[in-house]
Parts: sequence; C-alpha cells; structure tokens
Amino acid sequence: MTKVKVNKYSTLKTSKAEKTVKTTYQDYVLSIAQKIKENIKKGAGAWVDNFDRSGSQLLPVNSQSKLYNGVNVLQLLFSQLENSYKSNKWLTFKQINELGGSVRKGEKSEEVFFFTTYKKEGEAKTDYEYKNNGHLVKVKAGDKYEYTAVCPKMYRVFNLTQTTLKNVDQEIKTDSGIESLINAHNPKIVHHDIGQAYYSPELDEIRLPSPKYFKTEADYQATLLHELTHWTLHPNRLNREINFLCKKSYAKEELIAEISSTILLQHFGIDGEVKNHECAKQS
Repeated sequence: MTKVKVNKYSTLKTSKAEKTVKTTYQDYVLSIAQKIKENIKKGAGAWVDNFDRSGSQLLPVNSQSKLYNGVNVLQLLFSQLENSYKSNKWLTFKQINELGGSVRKGEKSEEVFFFTTYKKEGEAKTDYEYKNNGHLVKVKAGDKYEYTAVCPKMYRVFNLTQTTLKNVDQEIKTDSGIESLINAHNPKIVHHDIGQAYYSPELDEIRLPSPKYFKTEADYQATLLHELTHWTLHPNRLNREINFLCKKSYAKEELIAEISSTILLQHFGIDGEVKNHECAKQS
C-alpha cells in the first residue's frame, strides 16, 4: 500500500497576541533544515555543542508527557535551547487555559505538525513496476489501487516556561534505559579488537571495538547509538538508500546518524563522544 503525502494548509488561532498564519508542512521542514545548516556553518561539531546551553536538553513532551516524534522533536528542542527554556513540556493555548493558567504577555508559540490518514482510491496512468518486500509488482495503466493519504495539520504550542503554570524547574523526565532500546530491537552487535566502529549493510551487523578500548562507558554508548542509527537504513527497516561512491549520498547518511544519535544521547542523558566510526562500511 503506497503512502502519499498530501500538502494541506491548516490554520489555528492561538491567542490575541498572535496573528493567524498559514504554514505548509514542507515550509516547516525546510525551516528546520535551515536551522541545521546555520549551525553546521558555524564550524565542525558546532551543532552538537549547542546542546550544552542552559535550556532543557530533555526531549520535548506534550501535555500527557508523551514524546514528540519526527521533525517536531528538532523544532521544539531547538526552541528549548535557543530560548533557554527550563522545561521540556509543551502545551496548546487551550490546554493551558484548561489547567487554570495563561500565556505570559509577549510570548510566541512554536508550530508543530501531526498527521491524519484516510483511504483513497487511485488509478494508474501508466505501466510501472515497484518492489514490495523484495517482490516485483507490475502495474498496468488503468489498474485501480488503494492508498493511504497522509494529511499534515499544524497547531501551535507553548513551552511550560512561557506560562503561569506550576514550577517550571520540575522537568518532565524520560526513560533513561538504553538497554531497553537495544533489547527491543535486538540488533546484531559484534565486538572486536580493531579500532573501528561501523555498520555493515551486507552482514546487517554493527561492529564495535570492545568496551575496554573506550575511555568511558558513555563514549562506548555514544558510538553504539551512532552505529545503531546506521543500522536502521537496512531494507527491512527504514530502507534508506546509500551510494558509497557518491560523497553527497555518503555525507547525507552520516548527517542522519549524527542528528539521530545526538537526540538519543540527550534522551538517555549520555555525555559521551563518538570516535573512530565509519558510515555503513561495506564488507
């Protein structure tokens, strides 16, 4: 079943202090990408260094203390750090009012997106082929098919720090058990005495130097999380394509691993360094 993203405009009036605006999901993603580029231009490693600022480094959660997902994580985490918000909890204007609080004068909200899905029927305009779980599927022009349409909808949220609600120093804590993540996905991890860490797509395994070769346990865990991100590129998981002969493709995968592992490091409260790793090394 093919997933198709449907761009729709969604507006939401949040408070008298803010004007109603229209934002597409594509605009939202591009704005976050621009923030990442700006940090990269500051110098190698500068993007990671930003996480040492005084704002909350915990991953953002909603009013039910559930973690945000997708690019919403980056958007709200950037805001926490850039604005030095001491809380990682985010609420809508309505939720703040229902809890008996209010938004402080002059405070601005952040945009986040959630997705709704619905079934639609389409008709193939031309003959084409595609792979589904390793099997070649042939489609002829005029064939009917059903697909899931994904509709992004925008709404606005405020950080708890921006409101008159309870003590913002009481941050919402998240799960700190890295072992639970490894146990849940059960990746194949091979330890060796070679000073290299990498993921092998052909063997579908992560290869790491033995823990004894790392200065601290945190450094080992940081490297493991980085390679675990590469592990998700496999066709049986997120199915990301990488061309080892193309520097742009190679760099893109490495950037994905850097951003993802940085988020995981913050989530698990690990203060380690990623060293001596290679991106998706071929056997």
